[in-house]
Amino acid sequence: MTSTIPRGLRAVIRVLLIERLGDRVDQDGVVTHIAKCGVCGERENENNPLEFDHIDGNPNNTGANYSNLRLVHHKCNVKAYHQKLKDRVKER
Repeated sequence: MTSTIPRGLRAVIRVLLIERLGDRVDQDGVVTHIAKCGVCGERENENNPLEFDHIDGNPNNTGANYSNLRLVHHKCNVKAYHQKLKDRVKER
């Protein structure tokens, strides 16, 4: 899938989301925010990077202050997407 978020803005939004939703680690007076998955809660690592997810599934809706965005592992994103599809089929 192609992101609807302009490339230059992605890094800024990523930092904002990590500060808002990530783990806050305070060591020796230095505060660090560490990215974690919005689905499983596991931290990001080089083998399992995080990507943007639109919570409501609408790629054109970022929400006020990017409230409709979260960072998730790719596998968690795919799993959540397939669950949403299954739920829609059940509703019919």
